[in-house]
Amino acid sequence: MRVAIIYDTSFLMSERYWDIQKYFEEMVERIGNWPPSERIPRALYCGVDWTTFVPVEVKKEIRGHFENPDKERWAKAARKRLASLLAAGCKEIELSKEAEPVSYDDLLGADSDTDKRIVGFAQKLSYRTVKFGIVFVASDDGGILCDVAKMNRAKGLNAFGVTPDNEQNESRKSVLSAISKISGIV
Repeated sequence: MRVAIIYDTSFLMSERYWDIQKYFEEMVERIGNWPPSERIPRALYCGVDWTTFVPVEVKKEIRGHFENPDKERWAKAARKRLASLLAAGCKEIELSKEAEPVSYDDLLGADSDTDKRIVGFAQKLSYRTVKFGIVFVASDDGGILCDVAKMNRAKGLNAFGVTPDNEQNESRKSVLSAISKISGIV
């Protein structure tokens, strides 16, 4: 199964950032220690083909935060995370060339052009013709997450918002749950 992750500025700059693909791969390693009766899902998990995307517009937003003394620390952390993602094969895309702006909620939805294009790109990747089984939008922006959730409900697409983690690891659990459901494990 092909899984896409689209990273937003707010996720990369969050102090609660986590590497979605790395976490999932660590979980696959642990599955090998499960009892034989529970190992069948491992084959499905091992068949996940990850593609990560960082929009050029997100890189520009991060760069702009270096000028704000209150956000410079987080911008430096985001730059380091971004360098790690790019070294691991993350694809850079230009949203202005790849996606139309999309918003499902005028009041609570994505507000900037970049945010709306992130939602539009997630929608584009979610259509079956593109062949991504699941699209995760990694964001801490409520407008983007609201639009992704509404898009998923309105169009029946397999696009999900993923937030920086909290103490209960709820975001990590939701990623595993989504992949399990789409794969037919649960």
